[in-house]
Amino acid sequence: MFRKSQSNPATYGLENLSPAELDRVRSIFDETYYHKRYPDIALPGIDAFDHFMNFGWKEERDPCAIFHTATYLQQVPELREKNVNPFVHWIIENKHLIKGQKTTPPPVLAFLEDFTSEQIKLIWEEFDEAYYRDRYPDVGKSTLSGFEHYMQQGWREGRDPSANFSTNYYLEVCEDVRDSGINPLTHWVFEGRKEKRRGVAALAPTKKSTTPLSGLEGFSEGKIALIRQAFDTYYYNSHYLDVVAAKVDPFEHYMNHGWKEGRDPSADFSTNFYLEQAPDVKAAGMNPLVHWVLAGKSEGRLVRHPGGIRYDLLLQQRPFSEMAREWKRELPEDIEIKSGEEVVSLVLAGKTSENSGLIISVSHDNYRRIGGGVQLCVQREEAAATAGGNTYLNIHPASPLPCLANEDDDPVMQILLNGQELCLIRMSEMIIAAKKLGPSYKTTKVIVHHMMGHVPELVSKLVAATGTRDCFVWLHDFFTICPSYALQRNNLTFCGAPDIKSNSCKICLFGKERASHQKRMQAFFASVEAKVLAPSNGAMDLWKANSKLTPASAEVLPHVKLTKKNKKANGTASEADAPKRIAFVGYPGIHKGWHTFVKLHKQLNTREGYRFVYFGSNPPPATENLQHVAVTVTAENPGAMIDALAENQIDLVLHWASCFETFSFSTIEAICAGSAVLTNAGSGNVASLVRKYDAGAVLNDEEDLLELFEDGRAEDLVSKTRDLREKQQWKADLSSMTFDVLEAKP
Repeated sequence: MFRKSQSNPATYGLENLSPAELDRVRSIFDETYYHKRYPDIALPGIDAFDHFMNFGWKEERDPCAIFHTATYLQQVPELREKNVNPFVHWIIENKHLIKGQKTTPPPVLAFLEDFTSEQIKLIWEEFDEAYYRDRYPDVGKSTLSGFEHYMQQGWREGRDPSANFSTNYYLEVCEDVRDSGINPLTHWVFEGRKEKRRGVAALAPTKKSTTPLSGLEGFSEGKIALIRQAFDTYYYNSHYLDVVAAKVDPFEHYMNHGWKEGRDPSADFSTNFYLEQAPDVKAAGMNPLVHWVLAGKSEGRLVRHPGGIRYDLLLQQRPFSEMAREWKRELPEDIEIKSGEEVVSLVLAGKTSENSGLIISVSHDNYRRIGGGVQLCVQREEAAATAGGNTYLNIHPASPLPCLANEDDDPVMQILLNGQELCLIRMSEMIIAAKKLGPSYKTTKVIVHHMMGHVPELVSKLVAATGTRDCFVWLHDFFTICPSYALQRNNLTFCGAPDIKSNSCKICLFGKERASHQKRMQAFFASVEAKVLAPSNGAMDLWKANSKLTPASAEVLPHVKLTKKNKKANGTASEADAPKRIAFVGYPGIHKGWHTFVKLHKQLNTREGYRFVYFGSNPPPATENLQHVAVTVTAENPGAMIDALAENQIDLVLHWASCFETFSFSTIEAICAGSAVLTNAGSGNVASLVRKYDAGAVLNDEEDLLELFEDGRAEDLVSKTRDLREKQQWKADLSSMTFDVLEAKP
């Protein structure tokens, strides 16, 4: 048992500090973080600051989320020899840490743990502390430096680290970076710069060109004006950054060069498609946009394939094996991989109770770094486990894959211990560790949230290592049925999981992989006693009808329970004259209906009385007149999206899923924010929730959706939604995930 220490600056290394310097050290120390990270000292009578200053730093404990003690001691090894506290040394050596002047970068930030000190320095050199604090004065109220603020949260909020780098611009034009959830500045420093990617758009005014417009010689000003109307300057600039950089007029560029290079003048017009369908125009060497405006339109010629974006995406499809290879990331040869014995020691060192249980959760990625519905579920479960004094050990592939790992692989796993990144270990060694950990805990449970990137044959051995065949398997999606986890044929159309021998599977890029995938899943379920949990009745029914898998038991456990509360009139002004506010929430993927949202936006955004908003961590694909509200939902702040939607008084949320949603947090969030949800009948639990709570409209197809805004139904729905928003509110009570069904909490 620790005793509260008496304040003795000499033992701290604080003996020469002024009162102001001591205050600075105390202000950066995070007592809440320290207690949460190290529950063994979260006891009555123990002062967290005193403990760290006397003992904690010597035990290589971290005083806050932005300082990594072990790393700093490695960088300045003489501190340990001289008994100098590294945290104090760093702060005092950086006397202007809080004042906002340039400082030495901290040894490690939450999002920089994978970088060396030299790499951190390179990132640091691209950050302008004075610029950041001048532009974002609210940061001055924080104890963090501007650099620390940007690396922890600023980039997610769309803030810029300097005048030479635009966070939103980089994420907007670099879709691969945006989709991966990587900090844009770190990507640009180490990858983007080498790839000649721009950190900021060249937005200087373009000079009017005196160059004649090719193909328009002799045309009247009226005809040229018609052609200009068919050209979308915003689209062209946002898709062809080299044109922006050249500072030329985009319309002139397309007319003189762009069409010959296969560039499109707008989202609705495909230059290459038009020329392929109009060989006479191609043979004549005529600009396809000019021909269409002056002749092709009246002749009924098509400007895009009738299949639209789905056709374009289908043309871009590649073999699944090629896609999987691109996912695979080789780990550095010198990276440290722990043995099973070492992991046992590390895990038991953090054990807080003799009666605690051990939870080993299996998932597909780092749920603490990557956002999403599955990740939020794992966070919730971790919180429930640790709140009960249990040890929560999560394993996920260090190198993610879009499919199962090969049967003869022994993949490297990353371990998170109670939410903190612990180490790397091979799966075979993890099985050894699980077997040796078991006797030290009251009970051990294995919970499978996702097997993407795993070897199911090894996962079953992991279950066996706990001394039982029992495990829980969650149906967050349908990966247990097919590597196309959303059951989308060629990533485009919901297929409903047909028989493996069907034509649907034969023409699908996942078909060949599904054959072996199905056999391996069947073998896994035969080797364990899987207690299957689904978040909705629809998901469970579809899985039972199509999986060909036999569970030990099957139970529906919704992630959220809704209760309705009446509201008192608050006397706020009427919203009758306010614009109709329409939103898209979460990842802007085609399977979530982003392309339908863009279509609706195009139909309505130029009309008075409409406002379109996107809610998500990163900026959406370039879309004119679309507001972006940066929101990140975590287990610590599960109501962030609800609050953001409510604050912006969103009337309608479009969730046009083209796949069968097993649950849908975004639908729940919309309902709790007082918004109505627009969806289609094939959206799975989205449609079920809308019908159950009378919270929007379930429509037949896109044509029905677009017609909704022309025939008065949208007007009526918005009026009803605003009226109900004043009278009632739905409250969401989140489940504790698997802990809600465990017979006795371990």
